[in-house]
Amino acid sequence: MKIAIYCPLGPLDQFGYQYNHKVTVESFCSLADRVYLVSTSRSAYGFAGLSALSDKISLLSDERTWFQVGDQGQEVFDAWKPCGPNANIAVAQARAEGLDCIITMHVNQYVPAQAVSEIKVDCADMLEEARPYTWLYRRYQLADRLFHTDVRLPWILNLRLPPSFEFDIDSIKDENTGAQLPMEFGDFRSRNRSAIVDAGMELEIDDLVNVRKFTRNYIELRPYMTETYNWEEYQSYYAEKFKAKSLSNDSLDELGKRLFQNTRESFVSRVVLREYMRSRSIIERLRKFWRKSFKGR
Repeated sequence: MKIAIYCPLGPLDQFGYQYNHKVTVESFCSLADRVYLVSTSRSAYGFAGLSALSDKISLLSDERTWFQVGDQGQEVFDAWKPCGPNANIAVAQARAEGLDCIITMHVNQYVPAQAVSEIKVDCADMLEEARPYTWLYRRYQLADRLFHTDVRLPWILNLRLPPSFEFDIDSIKDENTGAQLPMEFGDFRSRNRSAIVDAGMELEIDDLVNVRKFTRNYIELRPYMTETYNWEEYQSYYAEKFKAKSLSNDSLDELGKRLFQNTRESFVSRVVLREYMRSRSIIERLRKFWRKSFKGR
């Protein structure tokens, strides 16, 4: 069984990608036999360092993969480019090279050591049962803490079968009907050992604001969004997002520790984690108060 990973790349010297891309891509190589890094940017910053990590890495960056250029010479974000056309390029390359399955991951995510064998079992089961796809489980990291797995995406495709699904934004799309199978949310803590880790908050506040400006707050996908870029609004959004998650007592593995060592007190991850712990402390004090009140009746 040969596994491929497809990972879209942006400019690796900004937007928070500059801190950990070598660590995350290195983790891909522990799972995959081939890693396709497909760049939407004309910038080649960091390519030499990535290529030196492993001969498993294939860097694809040319006019087919790049964002279009605007009137002022700037690259113009297109939400569908990495998830559609560029993903299709990677899938076609993997089929041509005889890979058996392909997984989509992002450059701010990593594969923990314990998840490698678990994901390989999921892939092998999919191939043996001739299913067109299987689920990739995801959990989150903030600074030195992990949360329980609460997301799964149908982002492992079977390349032994004729094409039936293609990657799409947070989903896969049936090539015949156009129907989408989206990501799912739930309590998947039983899959903690097989989950990849999303560390997308390991960046400075300015990095987050700048990437939101570049993506225009993903307004193509969320028409209700406005083109205003306010850190206080982002802080409130991510605070609420993580309050809905369940903190785990699991320890970071060596990869997670390396990411944590790169963090700074001003990183978004630490800001959001402090707010999460403060909120949890308030909730716990309220619970104790009400328990005492009921006992006193």
